[in-house]
Amino acid sequence: DVFHCHDLNTLGVGVRCKEETGAVLVYDSHELQTERNRMTPEAKEQAIDDERRGLEHVDAMIVASPSWITWNEELYGSLPDPTITILNVPEPTDIDPTLDLRDRLDIADDERIVIYQGSIQENRGIEPAIEAVEELDGVTLVVIGYGYHRPALEALVRDRGLTDTVKFFGPVPNHELISYSASADVGLANIVNSSVSYYTSLPNKLFEYAMAGIPVVGSDSPEIGRIVREEGIGEVCDPVDDRAIAGAIRTILEDPDRYESGLARAANRYNWYAEAPKLIGLYEGLKEHGID
Repeated sequence: DVFHCHDLNTLGVGVRCKEETGAVLVYDSHELQTERNRMTPEAKEQAIDDERRGLEHVDAMIVASPSWITWNEELYGSLPDPTITILNVPEPTDIDPTLDLRDRLDIADDERIVIYQGSIQENRGIEPAIEAVEELDGVTLVVIGYGYHRPALEALVRDRGLTDTVKFFGPVPNHELISYSASADVGLANIVNSSVSYYTSLPNKLFEYAMAGIPVVGSDSPEIGRIVREEGIGEVCDPVDDRAIAGAIRTILEDPDRYESGLARAANRYNWYAEAPKLIGLYEGLKEHGID
């Protein structure tokens, strides 16, 4: 009845399936497909061409950041009706206190923990975060996750003699991640402005930190910065300025309690129970196409 295509690399397949079966086509875009990290000009042109042709066949579209609707409307002139934003947010999660980074990584109780979690790639703000914690006393950075860039970062940490200050952990099962996050003191969402997709993104980690109840150091960007400010869940700064990152971490650690009410509010507002009705509503709207 419905083909639900995740990102541009499946859209062409979905178009062909629709043509051969008469099914409804939903396009679910988790990045700004024409402005992704490390894209060449040629790749951008190809993505624009592929997406423009595919959108002619799409019956409903989903994006993961409201800024992407505006960008795509300006690029293509119009978008499928409906086109909606569904955020990448976690399910409400009970914290398991036995999943503790201090226990697993032998970090002293009086040491403060700053975490980055997620895919370990370039332009995620990890390098300036490493430099930032060098400027801070009594702070350990834990990088949680996996990705092609992790070996290079591990080598960087070894070469600079920072293995006691910067630790790598995981990957961990998704259902355990937020409990590990809750044992930290600060979460990093300092995504670098290396592409329009990154600059306007709303990554999972931002909402996972809120669910874990830990304040955030976020990029001063249109979406991450907006959420951090509106909800009062942390501090924003230049994502590549190590001194600014260190200053934001200090500000949080000086008075972490000031963010508690904002974090509780954000966890209640930005979770899958709140976002799921949007997806269900979109599918309810497909009934006009004869879908039961």
